[in-house]
Amino acid sequence: MGTSAEPVPRRIEQEAVSEAGERSSIIKADKKAGKLVGPYLVGELIGEGTQGKVKEAVHSETLRRVAIKIVNKLQLRKIKNAEENMKRELKIHRRLKHEHVVELLEVLEVRKPDKEKQYIVLELINGGSLQDILDELPTHVLPVRLAARIGRQLFRGLEYIHSKGVVHRDIKPSNLMVNPQAIVKLLDFGISKGWSRPELKGAVRGTWGYMSPEQAEGEVATSSADLFGLATVLYELATVEPLFSEKEPDVLKELLLKDEAARRAARIPREYAPLARVLVRA
Repeated sequence: MGTSAEPVPRRIEQEAVSEAGERSSIIKADKKAGKLVGPYLVGELIGEGTQGKVKEAVHSETLRRVAIKIVNKLQLRKIKNAEENMKRELKIHRRLKHEHVVELLEVLEVRKPDKEKQYIVLELINGGSLQDILDELPTHVLPVRLAARIGRQLFRGLEYIHSKGVVHRDIKPSNLMVNPQAIVKLLDFGISKGWSRPELKGAVRGTWGYMSPEQAEGEVATSSADLFGLATVLYELATVEPLFSEKEPDVLKELLLKDEAARRAARIPREYAPLARVLVRA
């Protein structure tokens, strides 16, 4: 990718990225550390989401460190369409292999009479999400060159998944991982879709404040929806607040239909003027 050739001050880059990364790598002790699942020695808890816990693990032969998402499938089946959605997410994620996508390594299943668990083995990112980094910065603003570098990497990642017929549909800082080398990686394909997969109109999928106008209207999302998400992230990197701080869906929908996003993007700080042109077009 040639990242070393980009004119980003080394000190600024390290302070902006590694400070949050150090905090994010603090792992809480877990009473069940040391369990063996397949070839992986499962260690300590590093995160927890709606679908299950995420733990650090190490391959017993290669010694590669990984992250394992542990999903309780019995609980998953209690949620309407959740198991089917998980299958679709894994099917999409499996075929994506790119430096700007968190790699899905394998999926292990453990079935017992009283439990059924799925272990989703992922590339371990020793850093944090872009949201973590923004939260740790004193001013919540990245230097313009670093913001542009992150934007370029995110664009490359989106360009790749679009070439594979995939639309992410949930581009936001918390779904973008950044490692200590300042490499950005796309995460969470939970509501992503393939272009060839038919889908009914009307369902709103995405995160309010980051979703595109067509998503807000329940229209079928295309690659342009992800580019709009990219624009909202760039705006947030250039300012101290999200593009839309409003919380009510009806209010946000009206603002999107009135093209308020372009008007706000045109008012970003002068030093970010090159980004403003990208934002207005998105």
